[in-house]
Amino acid sequence: ALFTGPSFPELAAAVRENLSTRLARHYRGFATQQRLAWESTGQRSVKKLLYVLRTLLTGVHALREGELETDLRVLAPRYALAHAAELIEWKRRGERSELDDAPAARWAAQLDGVFTEFDAAERASVLPPEPKHAESLEQLLISLRQRT
Repeated sequence: ALFTGPSFPELAAAVRENLSTRLARHYRGFATQQRLAWESTGQRSVKKLLYVLRTLLTGVHALREGELETDLRVLAPRYALAHAAELIEWKRRGERSELDDAPAARWAAQLDGVFTEFDAAERASVLPPEPKHAESLEQLLISLRQRT
C-alpha cells in the first residue's frame, strides 16, 4: 500500500505541493451534503454530525495552514470546538447514537458558525488558487501504479 510503503513520503510531498484553494469547493460541497443528510435525520445522528464537522474543519485547517489533518480530536480543540469530544465519545458508545433535542439545536446553530469560519479561511487562505505541479503529480501517480 502507498500509505505504508516506501513511496509514501514522495507522494505526500507531491500532494502538499499541489494543495490549492480549489479544495474548498470539494470540502464545502461534501460538508453541505452531509449537513443535509444530518438534517434529514431530524438532526439526531451523531455520526452524520461528526462527518460535517470533520469535513469542515479539515477544510479550514488545509486552507489556513496548507496541510491536511483529518483527525477531529486534533482539529476540534484547535478551532474552539473542544466540546466536540463529547460527540466522539457518544458515537464510540454506539454506532447509532442520536442526539436529544437540546444538543441537536445547539449543534445546528454552531454549524452555521463553522461554515462561516470555512468561508473566512477560504478568503484568507495560504494556498495558491491553482495546483503548482499538477502534471508532475499525475506522472508520479501513473508511475506508482505501474510499479504495483
